[in-house]
Amino acid sequence: MKIRIIFCLFLFSFITKTQCVIILVHGTFAADEGWCRPGGQFYDELERQANKINQSLVPFTWTGGLSHENRLQGAEALVKVIQSYPKEEKKILIGHSHGGNVIAIASQLLNPTKGSSELNKIKIPLGNNEEEFPEYIIDRAIFLATPIDMEDYKPNMSIIKYLYNFYSRGDSIQQVFGFYQRLIHDVKRSINFRITMDSSGGFFNEDPTHSEIHRWIVAKSLLDIPKKLYLQNIHGFEKFDFHQNGKIHFDENGIPNYKPDKKSAKEREEKEALRANNFIKTIKDTASGEIKPEKITKALENIISPEIIIPAFSFYR
Repeated sequence: MKIRIIFCLFLFSFITKTQCVIILVHGTFAADEGWCRPGGQFYDELERQANKINQSLVPFTWTGGLSHENRLQGAEALVKVIQSYPKEEKKILIGHSHGGNVIAIASQLLNPTKGSSELNKIKIPLGNNEEEFPEYIIDRAIFLATPIDMEDYKPNMSIIKYLYNFYSRGDSIQQVFGFYQRLIHDVKRSINFRITMDSSGGFFNEDPTHSEIHRWIVAKSLLDIPKKLYLQNIHGFEKFDFHQNGKIHFDENGIPNYKPDKKSAKEREEKEALRANNFIKTIKDTASGEIKPEKITKALENIISPEIIIPAFSFYR
């Protein structure tokens, strides 16, 4: 009888073991924020969706300091957390703002396994991109409003299988006055998704601000994008292809909608830079009296939201 009970407990633990761990990494100045921990709307919704597919969610806390050294220290601690899980357990990392760059640094610190060419190789079809590659330490890295810097924070794609970068044109914090970019380009198995959503309440109507990108309606579908929705062949995701960036509209009452973007990430970045330059020129022309102040409104709508007049650090989370 005792042997039977022990066996049943072992079998139960084997069956109920999660297939994947999801690690949520907050951004700058957000170590004490509620959204990224139990009880927060984003966290609780993400955990609810994770549990539906036998996945577990854990919060990762770092200092949230503004410097590169703080991010490096956070990444070193994150590596230890990643390595504490069994190798066979899948790992999904989600980072908001500079939390994404903490993940990027962690991928640099996680050196490729020696003899990786001998690893068991698998094929995963997705859109028109079927690729053979070894098993990776990080199954998915998801960036939410992450300031992109391909020099200091380039993701190591020998560690990361897939990288999804979600950004918004209504986010005036991500680019940090032009020091960073919105989009990732020339990185294998990565794709950029521009986010719009219902009732964002922001200056750009459907384009959420930096902090609105971690609303619960994003968490509701985040784990289904893009593979599950692509396989279900619904809401435009049947058109998904890793060779194209896309736009995703999040609906509070339903499944998000996807539209492919015909422009490349590089073309989008060039357009963003042109928009920023036009805005700066408008500011200078207004100051010199060459154009009327009211004309600045149009340029303002194209590049920046009113939250920028509030100290940036209060939104940099």
